[in-house]
Amino acid sequence: MAIISNGCFRVEERRLGCSDEEYRALEIARNHVISYKVLIRELELYAEELEKLGLKNEALKRKEAAGRLVKELRYWENEVRRLEKMCFGKEAK
Repeated sequence: MAIISNGCFRVEERRLGCSDEEYRALEIARNHVISYKVLIRELELYAEELEKLGLKNEALKRKEAAGRLVKELRYWENEVRRLEKMCFGKEAK
């Protein structure tokens, strides 16, 4: 890690093990993980609400949709791990 001065204050420059493009891919993958988690949770909540209203078939459709999205979520979580390992040299939490 190098410290450079821009005249007003010192800025730390990080050395990543990946290109700017790969780091951007990591940011996008992290955003996908967040989006999938939110969508899955919303579907689960809708399913609970529909069950309370007695709409069992509609609730089941939401539960099944949430279940299908978990596979995609796992894919993006693996991508985040792979890219973090590439950029930071280890798996981050």
